[in-house]
Amino acid sequence: MTESTEPAAPLVAPRTQPHSGGLFAPPRRALVIGLLLTITLVAFESLAVATVMPVVKDDLGGLALYGWVFSGFFLASLAGIEVAGQLADRRGLHLPYTASLVVFVGGLAIAAFAPSMPVLVAGRILQGFGAGAIPSMGYVAIGRGLPEHLRPRMFAALSTAWVLPGLVGPAVASLIEHVASWRWVFGALVPVVVIAGAMTAPALKALDAMAPITDAPAFDRRRLGVVGALVVGVGMALSAGDATWFLALGLAVAGIPLGVWAFTRLQPRGTVRLAPGVPATVAVRGLLTWAFFGADAYVSL
Repeated sequence: MTESTEPAAPLVAPRTQPHSGGLFAPPRRALVIGLLLTITLVAFESLAVATVMPVVKDDLGGLALYGWVFSGFFLASLAGIEVAGQLADRRGLHLPYTASLVVFVGGLAIAAFAPSMPVLVAGRILQGFGAGAIPSMGYVAIGRGLPEHLRPRMFAALSTAWVLPGLVGPAVASLIEHVASWRWVFGALVPVVVIAGAMTAPALKALDAMAPITDAPAFDRRRLGVVGALVVGVGMALSAGDATWFLALGLAVAGIPLGVWAFTRLQPRGTVRLAPGVPATVAVRGLLTWAFFGADAYVSL
């Protein structure tokens, strides 16, 4: 979120949205089901993989890279959110959604066939990029493709798409690992993601045709650079724990200030000092999220 208070220029042409029927009415059924299915799969990869990681570690080794299976995923998701958001404002929804899905599936395939921990981390980074981009496309699609009175229902449904994998995902992942292999925790999702994409992509293409972009702004290279600085800075700081003391000191000295600088420019003013209102809300949500996923990654070891 930038600190600018200037109103955003309209990016799409006005259109008339049908108000008849519910979420699953025929005109929007494919879009709604496809988005729900896609985001459920993204949530599964975000929440359930930790269950099988002890087995993965025993199989592939590379304990020093264990944390990067999770850190790489979430750092890449930050980049995916920003890149996909800017593409959606300039190219519509179909192109960035399809590209994100391809990247996500590629990451799943690489992880499923990974012969070593570094390759698994590479696959998880690709998954993270797609997993950050896909939900952001879903939120934009809700705003552009659903009438206003249905948007709260869709957001509630998307919340369920995150909660359900959190409740049953670990058990499902453990069952898959026991019945087949940990590799199928990644590989089994590929055909399901393809099916979800086949439902969603045509609906997004039709939505782009209904709401053509009329005055696309230039890419915000400065914001992309700041997001990149945040990812690099945090990555350097996280890498310090696995380095020699001299290299660790250098990574920490360079990475922490870079990450803090980028963070303060992406968040609402006052987030770091817990200013009342939105800044404090963002800070508390961030702390809770970091604590949850940080503990979730290691509790199964």
